[in-house]
Amino acid sequence: MDFIKQINVSDVPGIGKTLGHKLSTLGVSTCGELSTLSLQTLQSEFGNKTGLSLFKHCRGEDDRKLNFDYRPKSISAEVNYGIRFENKEESENFIKQLCDEVEKRLNDVEMIGKTITLKLMIRNSEAPKESAKFLGHGFCDHITKSSSLTKSTSSSKIIFQVVNKIITQLDIDPTELRGIGIQINKLENRSVKGNAGYIENFILNMKSKYELKNNQVSFNKNTNDNKIILTKVRESKIKNSSSVNAEIISVENSNKSKTVLNYFKPKEGNSCYTQQSTTLQSSSNIPHPSIVNIKMSQVDPSFLEALPADLRKEIENELKNNEFYNSVTLENESESMELTMTEESSKLYQHVHVDKMKEFIEEWVITENEPKMCDNIMVSKYLCNLVKDTKTEDAYEIIRKLYQLIKTKNHLAWKQSYFDILKNVQEIMLNLYNAKMKVESTF
Repeated sequence: MDFIKQINVSDVPGIGKTLGHKLSTLGVSTCGELSTLSLQTLQSEFGNKTGLSLFKHCRGEDDRKLNFDYRPKSISAEVNYGIRFENKEESENFIKQLCDEVEKRLNDVEMIGKTITLKLMIRNSEAPKESAKFLGHGFCDHITKSSSLTKSTSSSKIIFQVVNKIITQLDIDPTELRGIGIQINKLENRSVKGNAGYIENFILNMKSKYELKNNQVSFNKNTNDNKIILTKVRESKIKNSSSVNAEIISVENSNKSKTVLNYFKPKEGNSCYTQQSTTLQSSSNIPHPSIVNIKMSQVDPSFLEALPADLRKEIENELKNNEFYNSVTLENESESMELTMTEESSKLYQHVHVDKMKEFIEEWVITENEPKMCDNIMVSKYLCNLVKDTKTEDAYEIIRKLYQLIKTKNHLAWKQSYFDILKNVQEIMLNLYNAKMKVESTF
């Protein structure tokens, strides 16, 4: 205790110049003098938290937990001395080296980041071309721009791509650059979830973004004065049963309303399905809905007989179309590529916009050395769904983008991945439109 009393307050952790100056105005310069002040006095002068901290520290008390696993909040690399470029090529080469350094620092701490921040120092228009200090930055304007990725990364290639895009958008003369800094934020531990692929991990990470309430789906359809309200039946994983719980279907036709029970008749025994309410309203402007996983054999004939003729025909067509789509099998040349995405991942995937998907596929091809089968399946599923939804132009754009990226990468495994994905899409095109999509089929 005598030793602590002799320590200067400026040497106590947490006491800087400002706090030290305030203590000196109270006539305090050592921990011994600080210990003479009451807790009430310290809290009234410095606040409850700081006052309590000063009261304990001057007595050698510190109840803060030791952190042996420190993780940085950001990783960066910055150079603001000796920056003199004669052309764009020199600046790009330097930025690539800076991105490599950032990647190395991220790998050293085994972390990846999602937000890339570019800091630029540009010579002020009124400043001389050469600063007073040899090769110093001199009087500069500061520009800071950030960009967020769809998935965290430590790849120098992706970091350079983002940084170069920002510089291109800013249209900065390379000869005016005096300082460049690259910072990676929103860091997380580099952990791979099982054997999941790049795209599969992205889909799983979307769960927090899209809170899909109990797998609900809505589909609008206006047909004369008819309105169908169905209750969706969701399958659960209980073995040795194939029955479906009773559902209520309300049919309104003109001014008459009928309630039809037992849309699906349950068999005796335990049911392997759990009931979940979903509203389906039909709309003729969307050609091939594949919403409820129902087979024609599961429908109670008495239900169809109770419906008007035009409405009955419409439902039969929808169920037949649904059976057709569910029967399509995507096969790889060497092995079967069954689209066995989980229900959760599949529904999350539907929320990925086409433009965002193009950006993400670009990250996928650049980042991964070789494509994983699960990623191939998911991309195939996404493109096939676009074709089914008559969004062939969107599918065409993505396939063209994928082709250009893989052609640049020039890797045998990626070329085979492209052929497999294209084969699946062309099968759907032939089944639906009796024609193939006109895209490149060779490299």
